[in-house]
Amino acid sequence: MKLAGDLACQHRCYLQTLKTKILNCVEASKEHSAWTKAAVVPEGEKDVKWHVIQTQDTVLFPEGGGQPFDTGFINDAFCGNVQRKGMEVYHLINKPIAPDTEVEMKIDWPRRIDHMQQHTGQHLLTSIVERELNLETMCWGMGKDTSYIQLPVAKLSEEQIQKVEDICNEYIRNSTAVDITNRTKEESNDSTRTTKTVPTDAGSGTIRFVNLHGIDDSTCCGTHVSNLAQLQLLKLLHFEPKGNTLRLFFVFGNRAIQLLHGTYFRERALVKTVGTHAEDLNNGVTRMKKTAAALKKQHAEALKDLAVELAESLSKNIPDCGRVVLHRDDADMPFMMTIADKIMEANPSSIAVLTQGDRKSGSEGQILLASSSEERLSKAIEQATTVLSAKGGLNKGKWRGKIPSLKPLKDFEKLEL
Repeated sequence: MKLAGDLACQHRCYLQTLKTKILNCVEASKEHSAWTKAAVVPEGEKDVKWHVIQTQDTVLFPEGGGQPFDTGFINDAFCGNVQRKGMEVYHLINKPIAPDTEVEMKIDWPRRIDHMQQHTGQHLLTSIVERELNLETMCWGMGKDTSYIQLPVAKLSEEQIQKVEDICNEYIRNSTAVDITNRTKEESNDSTRTTKTVPTDAGSGTIRFVNLHGIDDSTCCGTHVSNLAQLQLLKLLHFEPKGNTLRLFFVFGNRAIQLLHGTYFRERALVKTVGTHAEDLNNGVTRMKKTAAALKKQHAEALKDLAVELAESLSKNIPDCGRVVLHRDDADMPFMMTIADKIMEANPSSIAVLTQGDRKSGSEGQILLASSSEERLSKAIEQATTVLSAKGGLNKGKWRGKIPSLKPLKDFEKLEL
């Protein structure tokens, strides 16, 4: 069985298929819970019965060195996780395959090439930051959309960030070669070759090195591009402070292109909505926010005046049943409180049933029930919680609650309260 460091996926990073043999297969147990929890679930499946297999060799990269695991297929079984335990490699598949079966592996190539671009890019970025800014990378992380390196500094200037980005992109444009070599552990510990430490669980076998010509030479188990030109470009994004350190976020290659694509078309849509040109977009949005705030204030004042007038009218025309029902889409709680106070003042034994929210769409809303009659109010609250699934609280003869959906409101308003 091939061990980590000597796998087909590590010798030939661009290999997408491989014929190999199943060595063993067991059903996943509690021992593998961390692997099954992190596994990518095949589309359309929910309760996957995972199995753990080992193979003679693999084209599927096991998680390590900051690089996520590959996914793909082993015959028709989906492989949702690949992990290393010691130097041995384990695959998580969604159906069992008998030992000694000859199989063909196929990787999810778009996922793999993305990981290769970000990982090789991280080597380049780390080396240039260390050389130009004298800052060593403490750790790094590859996310779904962006990645980061963590640096022992609280802040970077725009000039520093731009300088690093420009130098990295120059190496990419110059098509700098990338080589992967194996060395003995003794050679690897030769400080004249590298400043990077050898992994403690590397055993006594060969150690894998990734060399970016004239830039960096370091130990790494991951898969990498063969030339920096295949990174296409680097875009440094922003940094987030983490105590006395920071995380500098970046994207290489296809991720940078996808980011540009999404940003460009979102900007075009915003330009059309705001009604300005791209260069004035920020000012245009600011103007819209100020206008919206002013209109909101005017609406609140108008609603307050309307509440007073409406309350006066309703309090003078309370029906014989003593039930006042009112709904306004644009009402708020102060609006309903004003009306409820006026109705209770005019006829304490009456019941006010006031609601607000977008009635047509049937979305969520609010309800206010008010009455000096405890019996009547209790009955109304019971009906509101039952029919409208409303939840709220009682305070000084008024019950305020939230309604998850206004769709049953029509039925509720017909009830005798």
